[in-house]
This record gives sequence, C-alpha cells and structure tokens, in this order.
Amino acid sequence: KKIVLVLLFSIAFNNLFCQENKNDGSVFELSWGLDIPLCVTGLTVFALPHLLPSEDVIYNPNEIRDLSNVNAFDRWSAQKYSKSVDITSDAFMYLSVLTPLSLLATDKSEYLTWSIMYFEAATLAYGVKDLLKYAVYKERPYMYFDGKPQKEIDENNYYCSFPSGHTTLAFLGATFTSYTFSKYFPESKFKVPVV
Repeated sequence: KKIVLVLLFSIAFNNLFCQENKNDGSVFELSWGLDIPLCVTGLTVFALPHLLPSEDVIYNPNEIRDLSNVNAFDRWSAQKYSKSVDITSDAFMYLSVLTPLSLLATDKSEYLTWSIMYFEAATLAYGVKDLLKYAVYKERPYMYFDGKPQKEIDENNYYCSFPSGHTTLAFLGATFTSYTFSKYFPESKFKVPVV
C-alpha cells in the first residue's frame, strides 16, 4: 500500500518537477516559489531516514535463510554474494548517476537550471528510497547462501534490499538525462544514443 501511494503521489505531481518555458528561448525555467520548497522538501526527505531510530534486527544474520520462502520472482534472481558483481554494479550505478553531465553540451546559462532540477530529483529519489528501506524489511539475496559479506552484516546493511538503491539512482540518472537532453536538443543526432 505504501509503494502504491508513493507511485500515485509521483504520478499526480509529475508536472511540478519541471516547468517548461517557451518565452525567452530557455527550455526550462526556475521558479523560486517552486524550487526553494522543492529543494527544502528534497533535503528533508533525504535527511529524515537518517534521523529516524534504527530498528533492532530480530533475525540472526549468520544463519542461512530458506530460499523456498521467497516469492518466485525474487527466488530465480537470488544468488551468492560476488565481490566482482558488487563492484561492477557500483560502477554502472555511478556512471548512470553521472549521465546528466551530458547536459554540459547546453548553453552555460542553463547549467544552474538543470543542476537545481537534478538536485531536486536526486534528493527526493534518494530520500524516498531510504524511507521505503526503513519501512520495508527485505533481506538481500545473499542472505540465502553461504559466503555472506561480513562487512555488510556488521553494518546492518543486509536487510536493506528493497527498494534497490542501485536501481533507484540508475533510473534517476537515466530518466532525468533522457528527458532533459531530449528537450534541450530535440533534433540532435545524439538524442537516441543518450536515451
């Protein structure tokens, strides 16, 4: 129910997050009456999960969980922890987060606008992700196998699987860049590769 509410909220207020401006040739327009509250909201949502009391984990992290208790969709994708997969997924996530740098091809007068827009989107996405992680106890797939990473267990990071931070941030970078690049450069031959 919580996830559906977040999705409905996102859809309902989708148009608040960017204002297109056709008056002065700029594609997007900053509105201090909108952007200051969005920045404050984003920072609040970003900080809130870090201010909430941490939960005491009930389950013993050293025991191997029963994979048959996992729903079929998640079961087929569960696998043992792999350091190389972990590093690779981190690299792709960071590359995705940096994709808005392709907007450096815009006029310098637009840098502040799209930077603030990305800041608003990033703080909101990251904060909502962390709030959902706080609300939903979902163990990471490696908890169902031998060879769990002790560092993750020691940091109580093993029960923060949903929603995926990597997916959230990669999707943020990809959708923000695709949308804004397409608006800034609708006729560009690079539009399809960027998207």
